[in-house]
Amino acid sequence: MDLSSYSTSATCTSGQKLPWAILRIRDEVFHRFTEFLRNEGYLRTDTPILQPIHCEDSTQLFETDYFGDPMYLSQSGQLYLEALLHGLGKCMISAPFFRAEQSKTRKHLCEFWMLDWETPFADQSAARIWLEGMISMFWLPYWSIGRQELEILKRDVTALQRARDTRFVRLELRDAITILTSTMGCRSPLTMTSAPRQKKTLGDHFGIPVFVKN
Repeated sequence: MDLSSYSTSATCTSGQKLPWAILRIRDEVFHRFTEFLRNEGYLRTDTPILQPIHCEDSTQLFETDYFGDPMYLSQSGQLYLEALLHGLGKCMISAPFFRAEQSKTRKHLCEFWMLDWETPFADQSAARIWLEGMISMFWLPYWSIGRQELEILKRDVTALQRARDTRFVRLELRDAITILTSTMGCRSPLTMTSAPRQKKTLGDHFGIPVFVKN
């Protein structure tokens, strides 16, 4: 059986192209991000999916019976990574996680795969530089590789191009509040750390990713 034809969307019908494109982009995202972390010296490990306690108290847990004792589906591998980094240094995982929150927004999922990492001896400034480098590195080669898939999804890639080619904005919290109140008329700007609308307003204003500091 010749599998070469499956490397393009030519064999897909219009109804099949959407999941075809999504799965190929998902594969590329995973490959590029893990490649970046590997090149940066991160060691990949695995953490338990069944855990005896929450690692983030801000989300609800899925409880299951573990031979008569309560056990919970993991919200994140962070609890274990924070312990492992003392022996391993830079470490990462990619695994499924679960959060029992009833929500119908795009930003809350009950089950999802997450790439998680821990970095010792780094401050917020170093973290911003590192994140910017990871995102920029990802889009630089993918722009030519994944263009067909993005076109199938009808995604406007203008913002992605700017994120690839432009240094991200560093913005003090007080300056972000000034922009939101005086320039854009947003109310209650002090809740911007938890309010999606204020975050989106800042992103739309600059057209590239924004780091809000302090």
